[in-house]
Amino acid sequence: MGFIGIESVDLQNNVQIDSFDSDRGNYGFSNRAENGSVCSGGRITLSSGADVFGNAQGDPVVLTPGSGTSIAGSVLNAPHTTEYDPIDFSSIGPNDNNSIERGPTWAPPFYDSSTRDLVVNNGRHITLTSGVYHFRNMNLAGGSRLNIDGDVEIFIEGEMRFDNGTVANLGQKPNMFRLNVGQGPVNIQGGHHLHAVIYAPAAEVNIANGSGFFGSVVGRTLKIAGGGGLHYDETLGEDVEQTGAPKLVY
Repeated sequence: MGFIGIESVDLQNNVQIDSFDSDRGNYGFSNRAENGSVCSGGRITLSSGADVFGNAQGDPVVLTPGSGTSIAGSVLNAPHTTEYDPIDFSSIGPNDNNSIERGPTWAPPFYDSSTRDLVVNNGRHITLTSGVYHFRNMNLAGGSRLNIDGDVEIFIEGEMRFDNGTVANLGQKPNMFRLNVGQGPVNIQGGHHLHAVIYAPAAEVNIANGSGFFGSVVGRTLKIAGGGGLHYDETLGEDVEQTGAPKLVY
């Protein structure tokens, strides 16, 4: 399942959801499929030209009459029931925060060890190399650029905000950039083309203003607006393994 809002999903303003296979290269005409499914334990609403090229399962799935919305696959009006483990920040272990570059001498450091916040703004550039990073909040704004070079996993206890900047996953493989967010909210807007896996089961996730997203998302709620495209990476489904005995979900 590509895009999940545990409590609700709201798709509006010409949002398009579909899928691709990152093992075949970049998303495009010859690398596009209709497996971008949307799921929720609550209501899924499509309005103002939103299209899902895949399946939709929610309680219920609602297409606003006369709004030009569509679902290419099957529709199941029943809650999507899957357990999502909360993020235990106390068990993360060592992190690589000390390896973060300071930035130019005339500006504050990107990472403030006293607040545990990572802030990139005012057109500045930063590169995170392979490792595990643990922040309180993470903020990218003001035409700045965040480069992901290698296998990067980030844990964010509070807010994740990507506004009007660029996040470049240099390998363009979503499973190489994993974002785990606690309280949230998660806000992504301003023309990003983000290749990532976002796991934020307790947070509101908002993607807006033409931001293109490649990978998968789990949020407490999921709201997509403003003409952006969400493209599920089908290779992520191949990474899922059954661990332990099956169990009933109540």
